[in-house]
Amino acid sequence: MNINMDLRDNWQVTGYGPKGEVIGPIAGTVPGHVHTDLLKLEMIPDPMWRDQALDVQWVEDFDWVYETEFVWPENGNRAAAVLRFEGLDTLASVYVNDMLVGSADNMFIEHVFSVSDAIVSGSNRIQVRFTSVKTYLQDKDVNRYVSLFSQDRVYLRKMQCTFGWDWVHRLVSYGIWRPVYLESKPGGSIGNTCLRTIRLNEHNAELAWEVEAAPGPEGCRLQLELADPSGVVVWTNECKCEAESVSGRFTLEKPKLWWPVGYGEACLYRFRTRLVTHQGETVDERCDEIGIRTIEVEEIPDQQGSSFTIVVNGQRIFAKGGNWVPADPFPSRVTREKYDHLLNALVEGNMNMLRVWGGGIYELPAFWEACNRMGIMISLDFMMACAQYPETETWFLAAMEKEVKHAIRELRNHPSLIFWCGDNELAMNNKPEDDYWGKIVSAQVTAPLCAELDPSRPYFPTSPYRGSPFNSQDAGDCHFSTWYDIDFILGDMTDYREQIARGRGRFLSECATAGSPPFSSLLKMMTMEDVADEKGEIWEFRTKDNPYNGQDELTHYRMLEKTAVTLYGESEDPVERVKKLEYVQYEFARLMGEHYRRRKYATSGLLFWMYNDCWPASGWSMIDYYGAPKAGYYGAKNAFAPLMVSIENLGDELGLWMVNDTLQACEGEVAVRAVRTDGTFLFERRFAAHVPAHAAMLVAAVRKQDVGLASGAADVVVEALWRPDAGRQGQGRGAESRTVYFDALPKELRLPKATLQVEVRAADDCSGTIAITADAFARVVTIEEDLLLSDNYFDLLPGEQRIVSYRTRDAAPWTGALKVTCWNRVTEC
Repeated sequence: MNINMDLRDNWQVTGYGPKGEVIGPIAGTVPGHVHTDLLKLEMIPDPMWRDQALDVQWVEDFDWVYETEFVWPENGNRAAAVLRFEGLDTLASVYVNDMLVGSADNMFIEHVFSVSDAIVSGSNRIQVRFTSVKTYLQDKDVNRYVSLFSQDRVYLRKMQCTFGWDWVHRLVSYGIWRPVYLESKPGGSIGNTCLRTIRLNEHNAELAWEVEAAPGPEGCRLQLELADPSGVVVWTNECKCEAESVSGRFTLEKPKLWWPVGYGEACLYRFRTRLVTHQGETVDERCDEIGIRTIEVEEIPDQQGSSFTIVVNGQRIFAKGGNWVPADPFPSRVTREKYDHLLNALVEGNMNMLRVWGGGIYELPAFWEACNRMGIMISLDFMMACAQYPETETWFLAAMEKEVKHAIRELRNHPSLIFWCGDNELAMNNKPEDDYWGKIVSAQVTAPLCAELDPSRPYFPTSPYRGSPFNSQDAGDCHFSTWYDIDFILGDMTDYREQIARGRGRFLSECATAGSPPFSSLLKMMTMEDVADEKGEIWEFRTKDNPYNGQDELTHYRMLEKTAVTLYGESEDPVERVKKLEYVQYEFARLMGEHYRRRKYATSGLLFWMYNDCWPASGWSMIDYYGAPKAGYYGAKNAFAPLMVSIENLGDELGLWMVNDTLQACEGEVAVRAVRTDGTFLFERRFAAHVPAHAAMLVAAVRKQDVGLASGAADVVVEALWRPDAGRQGQGRGAESRTVYFDALPKELRLPKATLQVEVRAADDCSGTIAITADAFARVVTIEEDLLLSDNYFDLLPGEQRIVSYRTRDAAPWTGALKVTCWNRVTEC
């Protein structure tokens, strides 16, 4: 008889302080973390509010003990009994009936302990005793290795950013952070399974499979089947189970392929494995979701250096997206719903890729399942970031070997996983011949294990990689941003658009741009008095800083503030000031997105730093901690549109560009219109455009003199609008795309008072459209409501109407009053 007990209920937690203090016992949540249980009982202040994270630092200095009881059945097979923890965070000793059955020192791996000698029929007690980081480090030389943001983290295989980073406060916690089970499978069990694509052509796919299984004492057979996306079984096999691992190959005719979003369907197959006795009884089974597809990274030498392009199923892909960090400092409380919301927003934002950053976690199954389903490409760093790890010490190499092997085996079936990276920035700015940080781990652990266990995916030793030194804009991937350049920030920024246009990175795996969250989110982390405080103390606490940027006074927050003031002007009103802090991110995300897409495939990817937030912050993310899209999200969304129009400053002319990321050539027109901001018409012209599939092309050019910009007029705005020709039998299908250009520095643009006409057209209680019209040029029209919108933070030309679709979060009825603003007028309705 198989036994599988889910042990999530009835846990008690007790804390033991360094001075003999005792807290609890209190009710414990599993999966969970100590901080979240203490918060639920109001035993600590909320660390997400203002600077209250400072008041919860004592929690990490305590040892914490989790306890529960279970009943073992009289007829249960004790000899095969194991206690399976999917995740323990982090330093733990596990006892059953006061007998030590195992210990854990790695948050990232599963721990399985035999309990055959410890359990008894009837009632049993489990204790999980977590040792504090401080106690564990007592005999460690924490200053031996260089480690950014905190010195102690390199000794612990734990979420690295939990020790604090330049965008999140230190919140070191403990807990049984993933599910725990008590199992007994005396008849046999299935371990890891793998199904990978070896070869693919237009007619069939060659697939390789491998199954690890432990047959019971009477022997077993393996039954394998593959079901297509509709559930039809398209392949079966049966074989003896006489070894720990069984493998084979087969050919599948006319497979349905997994494609990234925007390039086809993300088709998913089900690979089911059963372990059956000779009598036909199933003793164990497993089902894995897989995708049939091939992956390579194309690196072709050229005049600049060499390309870096993701190729899926033989098709080049332009990667658009961001960097993913843990979605909470206590990752046990990230729900499937939160993953779905963040990842749906990514797809709706015209993005197709995330880079899972190496200072976080390998992410929970719900993340991978959603990415598989939505067609989101993932590159994954192994969990080392910005530090000199103890890679010459045998214990560390052994720990990494166990961790990396576990990560590869658990994640390699996910079609969304595109390639591996050995670490984040351990070797940045080193030359290939240097003895750089991470070189030993890559050579001895990550590279060999990827080659052995997952040979169908590319592997890169570090990120950024290629060039001499690494982080070259001419080869490989790079971490580069026009905005995050100290010389640029210290300058007058008058040439900020030209600076952006000089970027030449081949694949920007990190491209930083910062901005404030919207007011609705700010007021969830600080008071209005904090928002208006000129000293910016809570702003600084919620933004954090990089102490290694060489500018003591120019913190991240002050960098953002200086950019907003330099480009958009001073503001005494804190509300107007926040709007400008928001818009910095929109401006840079849009301009960088447009520029790098015009370089397609000289540049083949742009991943902003960063996509999501780990805690309530005013900084890098496109989507804030509360799930609200920031201004930069909408700037990126417009720049990442599958069919995107942009304007390039060519000196005396304006170049009109179209970029097509779709699989079809598209027909349509680019309409150019120039007006004065008061509504005076100056120029209009239309250009027919045939845009090939996967192309970036200069459609036409207009002279600045013809559109009223010969003298750099500060009251002239030019709009380019792409309109697809929907009447050409499917050619040109897609949404309109528009962009606005002016020569003046934004704060010098002469803005009249604009009146907005706003009409809400509800489709139901949760969705509808908002029609907005302006009588004069309306600068940065913003819908200030916690809604999911098709567009926001846009400019409107005089007489132009924009129709924005909306829907509510979580399908909840919308009951709020709509507020629509622009910088040169406010209208409420």
